[in-house]
Amino acid sequence: MFLIIFKPKKTKINKPLLTRYYNLRSFPTQNIKNNSSSKNNSKNKKNIKNELENYNKITQNNPQYVYEYFEDIYIYYLELSDALYPLYDYMLNQNEINPKMRSILIDWLVDVHSKFHLTSDTLYITVNIIKRKNFQLLGITSLFITNKYEEIYPPELKDHVEVTDNAYNKKDVLEMEGLILDTLDFNITFPTSFKFFEVFFKKFKKKYYVCYKDKFLYFARYLMTLSLIDYNMLKYTNSEIAISVLYLSYKFIEDNIDMKLNNIILFYDNKFNENNIQNCVKNICKLLDDEDKKDFNNNEELQAVRNKFNKQEYLFVTD
Repeated sequence: MFLIIFKPKKTKINKPLLTRYYNLRSFPTQNIKNNSSSKNNSKNKKNIKNELENYNKITQNNPQYVYEYFEDIYIYYLELSDALYPLYDYMLNQNEINPKMRSILIDWLVDVHSKFHLTSDTLYITVNIIKRKNFQLLGITSLFITNKYEEIYPPELKDHVEVTDNAYNKKDVLEMEGLILDTLDFNITFPTSFKFFEVFFKKFKKKYYVCYKDKFLYFARYLMTLSLIDYNMLKYTNSEIAISVLYLSYKFIEDNIDMKLNNIILFYDNKFNENNIQNCVKNICKLLDDEDKKDFNNNEELQAVRNKFNKQEYLFVTD
C-alpha cells in the first residue's frame, strides 16, 4: 500500500479541559475550583471498595500482570531510567539543528505513527533515539528500527521510504540503521514515560477509584505525547513525566479537587523530588495552554498531536 504524508482535514476544535479547570499561574499550589457537581464524592464508598478489591483479585490472578514481580519491575525501571537519562543540553553541541527543528520532526513522526497504526511505546522509543543531524532520515530510520523491535506486523522498508515523499532511498535508511545501532551498541530497551505510566497506573488504581477509565487513559496519552515534542521536557526523567501526567489526568478527568500532588509522591514511596514534579506539572500545563492558543483552522505547524487525539477512538479528549 502506497503511503504518503498529507495534511489532515481542518476541524474546528473547542477549548480543551485546561481553560475550564485551572489557572496556570496558581497551579498546582492551589486547589482547582470547579462549579460542577462532584460525582466521585457522591459515589457509594462500599461500591468503590468492592471495585478496588475486584481489581486487585484480577491483577493477582492474571499472569500477564506478573503481580508477584510488580515492585521489582518498578524498581528496575527507575534504575534503568537514571542510567539512560537524556542529555538536556545536547542541542548546544549541534550546529545543524535546533529545538524548533526537533519539534517539527517529532510532530511529523506522530502523524506517521498514527497512519501506520503502531503501538504507543513505538513512538516513545523512537523519540528517545533522535539526537543527531539529518533529522528526517534519523527520525524515519529510528521508527524503522523500533517498528521491527516493537510491532508484530511492522511496516516494510519501502513504506518508510515512501512516507518521506522519497526524499531518501532504501540504502540511506539501511546505512543510517547500521550507524544508529552501532552508536547505541544495540541498546534500545529502556523504560519510556508511557511504560512508566502503565506501571504507575496499575499501582495507582489499587487504591484510588478511577470512574472514567478510558477517557483517563486517553487524556494521559495525549499529555505524554505532547511532552515528546517540547525540547524543554528533556530536563525531566521519563518517570517524572509519567507521575506528573498521572496527577494531571486524575485532576482533569476525575474532577478530584482533593487530590494533592504530595499524596501521589508519597504513594510511590517518596522516590521523587516534589519540586521537580511541580515544575514538570507546570510545564505540561504550559504545553496545554500553548495548544489552546493555536488556531487550528489555519495552516499552523505542530498540529499532529491535537489532530490525532481529536477523534472518536480517543473520545475527543482534546475538546
